[in-house]
Amino acid sequence: MRARIIASTNVDLEEAVREQSFRENLYYRLNEIQINLSALRERGNDVTLLALSFIEEFGRVYSLGSRSLSETSKELLRQYHWPGIHP
Repeated sequence: MRARIIASTNVDLEEAVREQSFRENLYYRLNEIQINLSALRERGNDVTLLALSFIEEFGRVYSLGSRSLSETSKELLRQYHWPGIHP
C-alpha cells in the first residue's frame, strides 16, 4: 500500500530539524519534492483568480447562482498584505 501526502507549512523545516524541533526522519520522508511559491501578497492577480474560483465553486455547491466580484473588491483583495512566513 502506498500513500501520497501533500503538506504545507509556514515554518522553515530545515531550520527546525537543525534545532531538533522537527524530526529529521519525517522531514526527509516528506521532502521528496519541494515546490516553493512566492507569498500570496506578491501574486496579486492570483488572489483574484482564487477568489473567483471559490465563489464559483460555493455558488454551485450551495445553489447560489452566478456570482462575481466588484472591481473595488478585486482591488481590496490585491492590496491586502496577506500575512504569512517572511523570508
